[in-house]
Amino acid sequence: FDGKILIVDCGVMFPDEEHPGVDLIIPDFAYLRENRNRIVGLCLTHGHEDHVGAMGYFLAEFPHVTVYGGALTLGIMATRLRESPVDPKAVKTITVAPGEFAQIGPFNVEWLRVGHSIPDACGLAITTELGTVIQSGDFKWDQSPVDGKAPMISRFAHYGEQGVLALLSDTTNATRPGSCESESSVRPALERIFADAPGRILLATFGSNVHRVQQVLDIAHLYGRKVAYTGRSMLTICGIATELGYLNPPTPVVDIENIDDYADDKIVVVMTGSQGEPMAALSKIARGQNRFVSLKENDTVVFSSTPIPGNEASVYKVVNALCMNGVHVFRAPHDHVHVSGHGNRDDLKLLLNLTKPEFAIPYHGEPRHALAYADLCEESGINRNTIPFLQVGDVLSVKPGHIDIVDQVPAGSVLVDGLTIGDVGYSVLRDRKHLSD
Repeated sequence: FDGKILIVDCGVMFPDEEHPGVDLIIPDFAYLRENRNRIVGLCLTHGHEDHVGAMGYFLAEFPHVTVYGGALTLGIMATRLRESPVDPKAVKTITVAPGEFAQIGPFNVEWLRVGHSIPDACGLAITTELGTVIQSGDFKWDQSPVDGKAPMISRFAHYGEQGVLALLSDTTNATRPGSCESESSVRPALERIFADAPGRILLATFGSNVHRVQQVLDIAHLYGRKVAYTGRSMLTICGIATELGYLNPPTPVVDIENIDDYADDKIVVVMTGSQGEPMAALSKIARGQNRFVSLKENDTVVFSSTPIPGNEASVYKVVNALCMNGVHVFRAPHDHVHVSGHGNRDDLKLLLNLTKPEFAIPYHGEPRHALAYADLCEESGINRNTIPFLQVGDVLSVKPGHIDIVDQVPAGSVLVDGLTIGDVGYSVLRDRKHLSD
């Protein structure tokens, strides 16, 4: 707007079987390089890797850009920067709490708290002279949040009454009926597992799922168990979250090397590896390669997550290895030990009804999700012909009474292979796939 660029989020994708030997996939910054002097700021909605994971690469090229976000989000970003050439202390950051505004060039931005599978998650209300654009962020409407901080539904409704030009909406669960369950809904299942487990409990989840970890800490305290963390991202994020007050252990967490000082029925280990990652803590334990934890027959293992599409085979490999060791295994969705961080169809429809946008724009999902979202928009009275189905690099022009894809700019993916950035061509990937066959 007005010749200025405001960036929202800067994340990574993780490679699949089509990208052998590739470590990360980051955005192509070609267009931003050509227009670096037009960039007025970068806003972060939350701290997941697909939203902050490429910040080290971005800031190495654009050190002049100020980064705005929540305290935990910026804290997680800082830990990622320590693994990059960028000095976190040299980065210009501004912490913005939910309900606060930031004037960034011609953009007036309010951070609006939403529910998600990480604290500090926010949508953005971005207002200019042309009107307000709502960017939902990754969201659900959690009415029983673990930390007691409910989504700011009234602020979304406020903008709806004022008039919203466009809504960019998360569509990840647009094909799922009903509403997404609250994070608190997993507690009864976890309590039953704690009550019945005869020995140690080994629980795998994402390190960023701080509210899940908080529930484990609270239930462990209730049943007289000590908690230990293992896995790099678990230790890192839980450390930051505790330091900033987002995670509050009722009793001190014990070091993983000291768990043998406690009876088996008095310990729970919270760890990484819920996606079957080969080098994560749970996978190493299943293979008998973890320095501190060796499986015992009375152990109970909880996968407090669902497999990300593409990870199923890796997860089942770990599950099978655990079962062969005679441990008790609980998994979602069978045992209700996990809920999604993304809203279902009714949640997406509620956001539409609250904000009443002139135009709705699906993002953060696959084409099938965008199509399902278009059906939802049509049910809510939005003309289906005005809903754009965007490709990477499309330039969308939006103003009152008008929406159209008007151009395409250089964009796409850059492959990172170790210290090599962008030099891994598809001919190299083809050769690697042939060698692996």
